Amino acid sequence: MNGERSIIALELDKVLARASGYCHGAAAANAILSLRPQSSFDAARLLLEQTSEADIILHEHVVSPEFAFDDVSACLDAAEKMSTLSALEVRRVGVAMRTARLCAGAIDNVPDDRIKHIREISSLIGTDRSLEKHIFDAISQEGELTDEASGELRRLRAAIKAAGAAVRSRLNAFLTGAQSKFLMENLVTVREGRYVLPVKAECRSSVPGLLHDRSASGSTVYIEPYALVEMNNEIRALKAQESAECERILQAFTHEIRGESENIKRSCAAVSALDVIFAKARYARDTKAVMPAYSDDGKIDVKEGRHPLIDGKKVVPVSVRLGGEFNVMIISGPNTGGKTVTLKLCGLFALMSACGFFLPCAEGSRMSWFEEVFCDIGDDQSIELALSTFSSHVVNVAKILKNANARSLVLLDELGAGTDPAEGSALAVACAEKLLSIGCRCMITSHFDELKSFSARSEGVMNASMDFDPVTFAPTYRLLYGVAGSSNALEIAARFDMPEEVLKRAHELISPEKRELSRLIAGAERALRDAEAEREKAKKERSEADAELEKAKLAGDAVEQLKDRLEEKIRRGYRELLADYVEEAEELVESIKQKVKEGDERALFEARRLKNKLAEKAGELPERSGAEGAAGEIGEGDTVFVKSLGKTGVVLNINKKGEYTVKAGVLTTIVPAADVYKAQKSGEKSAPRRVGEYYARPDVSFEIDLRGQTREEAEYNTDIYLSNAAQAGLHEVRLIHGKGSGALRAALQSMLKNDPRVLSFRTGGYGEGDNGVTVVTLK
Repeated sequence: MNGERSIIALELDKVLARASGYCHGAAAANAILSLRPQSSFDAARLLLEQTSEADIILHEHVVSPEFAFDDVSACLDAAEKMSTLSALEVRRVGVAMRTARLCAGAIDNVPDDRIKHIREISSLIGTDRSLEKHIFDAISQEGELTDEASGELRRLRAAIKAAGAAVRSRLNAFLTGAQSKFLMENLVTVREGRYVLPVKAECRSSVPGLLHDRSASGSTVYIEPYALVEMNNEIRALKAQESAECERILQAFTHEIRGESENIKRSCAAVSALDVIFAKARYARDTKAVMPAYSDDGKIDVKEGRHPLIDGKKVVPVSVRLGGEFNVMIISGPNTGGKTVTLKLCGLFALMSACGFFLPCAEGSRMSWFEEVFCDIGDDQSIELALSTFSSHVVNVAKILKNANARSLVLLDELGAGTDPAEGSALAVACAEKLLSIGCRCMITSHFDELKSFSARSEGVMNASMDFDPVTFAPTYRLLYGVAGSSNALEIAARFDMPEEVLKRAHELISPEKRELSRLIAGAERALRDAEAEREKAKKERSEADAELEKAKLAGDAVEQLKDRLEEKIRRGYRELLADYVEEAEELVESIKQKVKEGDERALFEARRLKNKLAEKAGELPERSGAEGAAGEIGEGDTVFVKSLGKTGVVLNINKKGEYTVKAGVLTTIVPAADVYKAQKSGEKSAPRRVGEYYARPDVSFEIDLRGQTREEAEYNTDIYLSNAAQAGLHEVRLIHGKGSGALRAALQSMLKNDPRVLSFRTGGYGEGDNGVTVVTLK
């Protein structure tokens, strides 16, 4: 779909270049640069939905997955060809594996069912976790094998260190003994991997040993004393064994990577694909772009579209409609009025949306997928083909007429210009008729009156003009539908200081019919402009009225909410008060039971006093909302909540008055129907709840940027951040403090040593930000 001609003419390549700057990895940046509009509607819609999901993750859940890693395709290809990888290459593969794992983990932790396409791509990520860990344990950030690579390597290095210490100890005897006077300098040096002494040339015979080298001046000779030969031989042998062990380790790593190569390639490809999608979402935010309503019905309705390559402070929004009631639009009006910009904006938006990009326009905009976007814009004069400007345009338009169909978008700038006006206008009308019969969506800019007349007499064709200020003739870049535009060539010439006598003569040369047509067009434009102004005024008034209604509705809702809160506060206060009475009642009941057993007559009095007191307080408690269950649904044996007691109980009996005999704990009492509501039975749940399942809060990021802060500010913000991260259930977070002098890193790491929330921490590794980042593992 869509050749390079349209992509370059409509400047999609420049948009892709800007968007590629939002990628983390080089592979993703290259993928965006080579991105082309999708050849089917479903494929284009899928890309838009993916961008929408990335926007949800970035800005609703504030999660920014990591995508940055070096391209390891060459390393994997070498491993597959049995070439042993270097330690640095193995480390790069490990970084790619870890980046893929962390990326998938970040997406998996987003609790949102709307990101199904992103999850499908993320599910492709999967590599050997143990291999990744082994790589990071065995190879340092600088690409060197560590002592952890193998037990044999650790043993050999320890032996080399011990042997070297023994040699240096023997050499120190030379440096401090009687032979020190023969030395040029009181130090030990190494030549060809062997420890030697710098001896004065004239004292060569005084220090028996093997000659290894001379200084450039010849005044110093480097001698290996015979007493050290065997010791140096031992060190050389140990180092040879060390090199062999390192080679064996790297071969083993290469073998493991070869076996995991397909998984690593698939995971890296998935990470790069996600990087592309998230880059589109970040680019959309920076250009204030939105997802349009997308279809394949050929209808375009761009509201306040802004060209993404024009400075946001300078760009003038343009609204344009096409399709539906008319398929062909003839745009006329003055030069520099915005005709070509409108044409290119419409075509660029069609290409961008088919690549999965949001469009910088207002909400409610609509864009269609097109099988092909054809355009003839600009000067295509060809010196090589000996074609004039007009001829090159004719060649291009001929190809468009041959290849366009009903699912095409055709954009023609100044159709028929560059030749005799009579013949050019006739050719333009004939081309417009052909495009109308094809059924494609078409926009044509022109100054020809013949095209304007064609539009007026043809069904499915709309005249439109670029509006301008009627006083200054400055463009407003607004499309007026239903009226042809005047070129205003003489008025524009007057603005640019054309001599008065020339302008006067030009007016005289215009035919009366032409002047009358221009007057009618100007009147139509004025009437349409006034109608548009009235429509905008009515729209604004309607919007203001809707806003006032919404305010009133919100105010009413706020009053209801306040009422509910006050009622609940009152209920809560009564419940707290009643709880005290219930506690007193239970104590008194036990006392009454004892007194009854003892025959105390005051027991009956105490029981009546308690009942009257509770009934009095129960009558003061406000009614609870019906959401808690109607009393009429209650039967014997049901569990109810007794409001006057603030407790649940079981219904023993319901008398003819509708009163309930309820046993609540040790207390059995008779209460009115208004004092009870049905409680949930044991085992019932108002909503399913998954035990042991926890979702991290979406407003807590996996990293905090502390660069530029003082030590006190950084420590304070880190303390707050760690509390939020721990509460959100995050396991591993990053503190970005920058490299600088290292003072801020040291202060933060000192703070982390004594932090009870911290399980461990480490300086960032290769691909993580190096010394500019501290990775913290929380308990």
